[in-house]
Amino acid sequence: MTQNRKRQREREQRRSAEHRADTDLLTAEPFRIWDTIKQFHPHKKEILSVVRVLNRLGVKHTMIAAALDLQGWQSFYGVCEWTDEDVEDILDGYSA
Repeated sequence: MTQNRKRQREREQRRSAEHRADTDLLTAEPFRIWDTIKQFHPHKKEILSVVRVLNRLGVKHTMIAAALDLQGWQSFYGVCEWTDEDVEDILDGYSA
C-alpha cells in the first residue's frame, strides 16, 4: 500500500514539473506577441510614412510625436498620447 502511494506521489511530482517547464517556455513569448501586435496595428503604414518623412526633413522627435497625436492615432502600446521614446522606437525598429 505504501509503495502504491509513493508511486502516486512521484507521478504527481513529474506532472507538476512538466507544467512548470511549460510556464518557463511562455516567458519568452511576449516578444513574438509584441511583434504581432505591431504588425496588425490599423494605421501602421500611415504612422511609418509620417515618421519617415518628418525624420528625413529633420523634424525633432517631439514634433513628430505631436503630429501623430494630432492625427488621433493610438501608439503601438494602446495609449493615445505619443512620446519621444515611441518615435525613437519606431525609427530604431524600422530603420528609416
